Formats: sequence, C-alpha cells, structure tokens
Amino acid sequence: MLDWLKNIMGDAYTPEIDKAVSDEIGKAFVSKADFNTANTERKQLADTVKDRDKQLADLRAAAGDADTLKAQIATLQKENADAAKRYAADLKTMRINSAVDAKLTAAKAKNVTAVKALIDLTHAELDDNGLNRTPARPLTRRRSVS
Repeated sequence: MLDWLKNIMGDAYTPEIDKAVSDEIGKAFVSKADFNTANTERKQLADTVKDRDKQLADLRAAAGDADTLKAQIATLQKENADAAKRYAADLKTMRINSAVDAKLTAAKAKNVTAVKALIDLTHAELDDNGLNRTPARPLTRRRSVS
C-alpha cells in the first residue's frame, strides 16, 4: 500500500489508483529491497573480480618470475660449472707445481723457481704416484724467445 500517495491525494485516493500507480512504479522503478539485494550482489561481484584480478596479477608476476628465475638458474648453473672447471684446473696446476717442487727438491736443485721457469708444464699430468710424463708430450725445456 502506498501510504505516501494516500497522504498526497487525501479523499480522492481509491484502491484502484493505488494499484495503477503501483503497477506503473513497478515498470520504471525497483523496490528498495530488490535494490539493496542487487547492490549487495554487485559489491560482492566487484570484490570477487578484484580478487580474481589480484590472483591473475600474482600469477603473471609468478610466471614472469619463473622465467626470470629459470634464466637466473641456467646462468648460475653455467657460472657454477665454469667455476668448477676453473677450480679443477687450478687444483691440478697446484698439485703439478707441488709435485714438480718435490721432485726438484729431491734432485737437490739449487733454485727451484729458476728451474721451474725452464720447464714446460702445460702438458704435465699427475697420476697416483705423482708427476707423470705423458709419452706423447714429455716434459721439455721451454724454448726461449730470442
């Protein structure tokens, strides 16, 4: 019942007028309860969309980070492999130098550093017994630049 309409029309108000006005208002307007329900649903849907947008942004960021992390991991793996090779080469060089020093000291060399400077150690190898002269490349004297 439209009490506000009864107050406006006074004695001219009839139930038929009430029904006609209610029908017309129903065509152009929504009831307050329907409006509140629709408004609440809209807010919930907007919040849901915001949550989904945030999740999508997080997934995009994670996907981008995953590619970046994969690239970083590949780079680090390569760098670690190169570092391991350098370490193995340095360790081999140190062991060869130590073995040569021991052999020269055992041979009673007067100046081990000077004698090592004359020896080409680029193809020297170590075995379980120490320094090994590879048959294809025996330890030879370095050629002097003249």
